[in-house]
Amino acid sequence: MTGTIATKRTAKGELRWYAVASTGVDPATNRRRRAWYGPFPSEELAQQKLWDLNREVSEQTFVAPAKKVTVRSFFLVWIEGVRLRPSTV
Repeated sequence: MTGTIATKRTAKGELRWYAVASTGVDPATNRRRRAWYGPFPSEELAQQKLWDLNREVSEQTFVAPAKKVTVRSFFLVWIEGVRLRPSTV
């Protein structure tokens, strides 16, 4: 895995660091996939996270982050397991 350290400014103007890891190529779009980790208050902490990710990849213990769940998809799964009274619906 390769990666880099990126910076962004907060709304208050404070600088935050992120570890950006390249997780491969998306076969559907043929574009590079990236996973962002952070924000970190210092560049050293972001670099440490990137080293930890590279170590996990080399030890084959890395698990890619799951796709973000939308509110709609969460509630569709949740509502299947909930039993509501007819008066509630």
